Amino acid sequence: MSLLLKSLDEKTRNIILDEVNSDINNNRLYLSTRLNAKGKKLYPQLLVKSIKDGDDSSLAKSLGSYFNATETKKNFKGEEDYEAKMSISAPELLAEGEFKHFYMRALCILAIGENKKLRICRVRYSEKPRPKSKMRIGKIVDANKLLIYLRKLGKHRDNNMYFPPNFGLGIELIDSD
Repeated sequence: MSLLLKSLDEKTRNIILDEVNSDINNNRLYLSTRLNAKGKKLYPQLLVKSIKDGDDSSLAKSLGSYFNATETKKNFKGEEDYEAKMSISAPELLAEGEFKHFYMRALCILAIGENKKLRICRVRYSEKPRPKSKMRIGKIVDANKLLIYLRKLGKHRDNNMYFPPNFGLGIELIDSD
């Protein structure tokens, strides 16, 4: 199921493309360790194509066969890390996280340029939303600070404390009071 991105129009897509191209040109584009060598090579062009005329679901479909067969998992019991079969949801998780990341950067730019506010909202359906998520919905976010934060993440998406991968919240544009 695609993310609910209310402001995903041509203007927003063009800003997203600018942000992606900036990351590509400055060697800051996140390349998941879950992708295989061919996937890492093709990922930038697949991402750009999905931004131009698709969404997170089309990106996930295009990434489907470009993942490693296994991944190293952390063992939180203090024991050694171990190899596990790659999750079948890996393409969706990567596509949702990255598409949302660049969409939020674009909304920050729009909010700054159009003197609008950003509000935390649900962008992916959840049958049982986490209590912490529910508490964050409706909160106003500073567009300048969020844009700086998201750009600084660069290749370190796993460190995103505010909108981590597999997190159903995002932002939406609202008029200033």
